Amino acid sequence: VININMVHRMTDSGRRVRFSITAVTGNKDGFVGLGMAKGKEVGPTIKRAIDRAKISMIEVKRGSGSWQSGAGAPANSIPYKVFGKCASTEVTIKPAPQGTGLVGGKTARAVLGLAGVHDAWVYTRCQPRTRTNYAKALFAALKNVDDITITPAQPDRVQLVPRPPARPGQPPLGPTPARARPTQT
Repeated sequence: VININMVHRMTDSGRRVRFSITAVTGNKDGFVGLGMAKGKEVGPTIKRAIDRAKISMIEVKRGSGSWQSGAGAPANSIPYKVFGKCASTEVTIKPAPQGTGLVGGKTARAVLGLAGVHDAWVYTRCQPRTRTNYAKALFAALKNVDDITITPAQPDRVQLVPRPPARPGQPPLGPTPARARPTQT
């Protein structure tokens, strides 16, 4: 859970309190999801936010994009510099050499740590205190890692982690195919 925000609304009978919750989930090995929910009670709303985060999981490409890492370094950073934006919060994530750690705010360490990124520099413009927008901007930046096209010679230089093969008896990773609907005759 990244942020729990209490929202008040004045009515004739007094204040109505609702909660807005932002949650992030991941497996610390290349998958991360972000979810938000609103509700009257904290417990069920947290559960709904975590469920939405699990539904919105994305795969994060990892690599060793820093020139200081050298050849053969493990892929524990992002492969190249990426940008993300949500409202007025702009985020830049840059690859860092091995052993640097996550240099950024508490929210950045939570989101990137659950994504499996161990070394990165995070730069922000505007207010990172708005944790929900900060988390959304980080999530948008991690989505942008897939959008950048690279030439055939670059994967060796940035040392991208290949997608693991599907285990026998399990469906392959990626979007699930749409189910065929039965036709009525």
